[in-house]
Amino acid sequence: MVIQQYQDPNINRWLKAGYWFSANKYKLYKILIGVLIGVSVIFWFYVIFTVVKIAFIEPDQSYLYTDLVQNKSPVLEIHQKQAPEPIIIKTTDSASSSSEISSSSLTVKSADFVSIITNPNKNWLVEVDYKFVWIDGETDIQRGLILPMHEQALASFGVSVSGLPNSVTLEIVNYDWQRIKDPKKLERIEEMLNVITKSESNIINNGKSAVLKYSISNTSIYTIVDPVFIVTVSRFTGDIAAVGINKAVEIASNESIDLEKRWLHSVSTNLEVKVYPVINYLDDSVYRIPSRDVKIRF
Repeated sequence: MVIQQYQDPNINRWLKAGYWFSANKYKLYKILIGVLIGVSVIFWFYVIFTVVKIAFIEPDQSYLYTDLVQNKSPVLEIHQKQAPEPIIIKTTDSASSSSEISSSSLTVKSADFVSIITNPNKNWLVEVDYKFVWIDGETDIQRGLILPMHEQALASFGVSVSGLPNSVTLEIVNYDWQRIKDPKKLERIEEMLNVITKSESNIINNGKSAVLKYSISNTSIYTIVDPVFIVTVSRFTGDIAAVGINKAVEIASNESIDLEKRWLHSVSTNLEVKVYPVINYLDDSVYRIPSRDVKIRF
């Protein structure tokens, strides 16, 4: 009786493969190491080439970014739409200082200068460095603030002159625009501009000197501390006949204060009086804290 043992035909194949691997494994190791070395060399060559190219061959690639931005985004158009509109200068004039006795413009030795300007922007305030310029001289540089959608007076007082200057111009040396993004701040400005008002005014002239009496009302719930007011007295032609400045300690909530401005020369009584508060309503220090039963909205 013959017994036949079953043999898997794949055994010879695996035995041959194992024998071949055993015989050639050192060659395979060398090939693998060679491939890894080759890949490493190619990688580091690329890195070094890229660094050299950026640092030495093409150091200035700003044109690529500029071209990309210009082609993808209308930067100039966006900036033009978001930029503030320029301030509007309504009038600029000079007048004899309040200390001047002479009414003749030829003998004036001290002059006041004023310019009425408007900020037409809804959400931009601007601080400006300015001076007044005329043929024979100029004033020192001063700084002024114009709130959004607000008309303001920029002035310079007690400037030494030889006769009252003509053809005075306002020169803005520097603009400092500040965009207001908080709607609550814009609401505060609008509210305060409507509650600090001139209630009445009267010019008394005795022929040699004049006094302007006027009242400022504060109908808000806040007491305003250290307010400053620039007053202008204008002819119907728009020319400025007199300029003045008043400072007060405070204007209490829901009260009014009486102010006076005196000139040592004659000022006509039949003229238009305007008062320009010089108050930064965004500065919390100008407000005095009200009583405890009043709700603060700042």
